[in-house]
Amino acid sequence: MTKSILFLLFGVIACAVLTFAQPAPHSFKITGTIKGNPQIRKIRVWGVYGKPAIEVPVKNGQYSIRVTITEPVIMNLQGLGNEDDVDYDYRISRYELYLVPGNVVLVSNKTLSNTQASGSGSHWNKDYHYLDRQVKNTHNLNVTASTDRINLYGKTEIYRRGKALASYGSKEYSRDSIQFIKATYLADGGLDSILDHGILIPYVKKHPESPLALWALFNMGGRRKTIDYPLQFPLFERLLPQIKALSTAKAFKEKLEQNSITQIGKTAPNFILPDTLGQNLSLSSLRGKYVLVDFWADWCAPCRKEFPYLRSAYNKYKDKNFAILGISALTIMSPENIIKWKEAIVKDESNWLHVFDEKGNIAKLYSVSSIPCNFLLDPNGVIIAVNLRGKAVEKKLKELLGD
Repeated sequence: MTKSILFLLFGVIACAVLTFAQPAPHSFKITGTIKGNPQIRKIRVWGVYGKPAIEVPVKNGQYSIRVTITEPVIMNLQGLGNEDDVDYDYRISRYELYLVPGNVVLVSNKTLSNTQASGSGSHWNKDYHYLDRQVKNTHNLNVTASTDRINLYGKTEIYRRGKALASYGSKEYSRDSIQFIKATYLADGGLDSILDHGILIPYVKKHPESPLALWALFNMGGRRKTIDYPLQFPLFERLLPQIKALSTAKAFKEKLEQNSITQIGKTAPNFILPDTLGQNLSLSSLRGKYVLVDFWADWCAPCRKEFPYLRSAYNKYKDKNFAILGISALTIMSPENIIKWKEAIVKDESNWLHVFDEKGNIAKLYSVSSIPCNFLLDPNGVIIAVNLRGKAVEKKLKELLGD
């Protein structure tokens, strides 16, 4: 599967409301009540920036937590029972509280998973749980779609090879072929797009005053968390000043600005990396040609599945002012990995230029968060297309260079 470098941090990007731009931390109180479950003897709490996890006692179903924050956090609460209580179910006794500066009252019915929050500190908690549920559901559907795609591909491939069971005929093949196309669309970004345009973007537009608007922006792109400057920057600009003033907002803006330098119409940043012979090769040395800068890795199956398409395009246009520069990304430059890299190049007959991005600096420079990822440059080094997949590379070159 596509390697994702950025993990699903559902609660990392947060902001606050009313008092969130305070320069100094303030202390707030969380008061909790647990009804009908004497098994819960302690509450374990973590998630406050820079603070270790703590445990607070539960006495007669009551507990309280003092917390000091300046910006919102996703506070995790875990109910703990006695160590010798074998019937205690830790899995359902958890709760995430989206906490902004302010006091909170929590009331739980038998388990922390069934908790109601009130008070100024829980102002955006309900919105958080709704958005977080949509993001997690989309992730689960992505996993299902990816599994379906693999299974359907196997069935249709067996039929194409003439090795299917007698009960699997043209009717079943046609049905599964259609389902394969659907599953591929969903797994390759269709579900993420539905989440972005159906849930997250509308929320940002409707609630620019909400700290969760920033959280929604960060969670766009699904599990890949791909920064999309043309889409996200205008939405970021809609946020109210008190949201933009947050440290997490400033960090996100830096990512957007970094991403802006590799947008279509911008000159691709130059770099120098060692090639397969250990000789330094610069991107600028390829000026005068159309160049496909392709980020990949030998362990990345989707990357290598693109190679037959790249090979076809390269063989057809290499004598017509076209070059490919493959960048082995997101891989430690150990002797073993160097061997694997070179073996993959030979095995896949990717007979174009290759360099090794040992420290990942070029991937970072180009805001590459997942691979495969590519950029098509014109002879002046200007980016004219991004992330061309399959036959799209050859189709684009045909537009530019003819048959």
